[in-house]
Amino acid sequence: MFRTSLLASALVLAFVSLAVAACGDDEPATPSTVPDASPFDASVPDTSVVTDGAGPSDTGSDAGTATGKVVDLAGVGMAGCKVASGGATRVTAADGSFTIPLTPPYDLTIANADSSSVLVLLGVTRLDPVIQFPGDTAHPRVNGKFQGTIPALAAGQGGVVAFAPTTPSRFAFARFINAPTSAYELSVEWATPNDLAGTIYLFEFTRGTANPAATFLGYTSVPSTTLSAGQTKTVDFPATLTSVTTGTINAAMTLPVGYTKGSILAEMRLPGSQANLYVNQSIEPGALSFSVPVPVMTGAAYALSLRGTGPNSGEQTIVRTGVALGATATVTLPAAPALSSPDDAATDVDGNTVFTWSSAAGLSIRSYSPKDDANYGKPGYPSVFVVGVSQTGKLPDLSAVGASISPLASYEWFVLTKANIASIDDFMKEPRVDIFCTGQQNFGGDDGACAYSVSREFVTK
Repeated sequence: MFRTSLLASALVLAFVSLAVAACGDDEPATPSTVPDASPFDASVPDTSVVTDGAGPSDTGSDAGTATGKVVDLAGVGMAGCKVASGGATRVTAADGSFTIPLTPPYDLTIANADSSSVLVLLGVTRLDPVIQFPGDTAHPRVNGKFQGTIPALAAGQGGVVAFAPTTPSRFAFARFINAPTSAYELSVEWATPNDLAGTIYLFEFTRGTANPAATFLGYTSVPSTTLSAGQTKTVDFPATLTSVTTGTINAAMTLPVGYTKGSILAEMRLPGSQANLYVNQSIEPGALSFSVPVPVMTGAAYALSLRGTGPNSGEQTIVRTGVALGATATVTLPAAPALSSPDDAATDVDGNTVFTWSSAAGLSIRSYSPKDDANYGKPGYPSVFVVGVSQTGKLPDLSAVGASISPLASYEWFVLTKANIASIDDFMKEPRVDIFCTGQQNFGGDDGACAYSVSREFVTK
């Protein structure tokens, strides 16, 4: 029987910020660092100009027009992306929208402004695609700080101050408070020039042993709070707490034998925001049953996630949303895809080289990225993501969006599978669960199931 070890337990606040993101500022993902989404405000003129070439290929279906949108991982429209299908090319408008003539089923190639990152979608049939583009933004992060007083904590009590914005953001804004004290400070960081508005919460609880909180005593909040970049703002919490009952998130989670490490998250989405309070705990291989106390609040939602890493696989994640308090949720880790060819460290790889892998049913996302970090973002060294249901493929032709893969260049590739997404069309609909597995979950959507292969390297011809 495997024992459970508590590596660290903490209540943390995580969320994702919405603004208009520019295609030109995206950075690629790597197998070990899944791309974050920290969008910023940008304004790009509507340049939806079509460049007609040979036109879409005739597949026997009636030619049509796709009216879609390119968004970042937080669902923000991305301006300035190049979108190509058949012989037509468009540039997305300020809100990320585009219209392009095509014949279903069709392939779609999307690149950021300098073609340093490219997304290829294979076998699409829907005419209203909403396309998540992997990447980050280059807008500098800004900082602010809250400070003030709280109802005094007695011996054996603790608290957590958390800021929940009305629009999501990517950064964690929460801080534990230990007795005895009646004051707090909370630093806040975000990636937009705009002020950050939301609600600041204080939860107080009696301290536990296996979990940081044993019983929640109550909470208080200050709504409609706005913080500006560089500002230190004093916000004093009311002296009276609103009482809350304490519920439990119960789970039976399985981390397969042979996996080297794992972690679990029990999450609570705060009402009226994109903020999550969660408890993090490490686990060892085998089955694990656990119970985490959480405050019961009207309008809150609850979820579980399990992550694990094996010796012959990358990181696997599964997320169970809509968890009912008091009931036991059973969660099992998905299997990782296995790369078949080409061999690791292959040479003379070109557009005729066949890449193959095996995986469970679901959508496969192939990633090709420069091995040398110094080449990220340079002309001729694009990071490429290819999405489809097949388990075989070649390096795509990127010329329609002004990109190419340089000869004699070192690349690495891996495969990410989404077991809960059966088709390419399901990949492009709303509401969506975190397509690229960044940890940002749609609590109203389906469960998420992500599995990464190990990485292999190759050198182009």
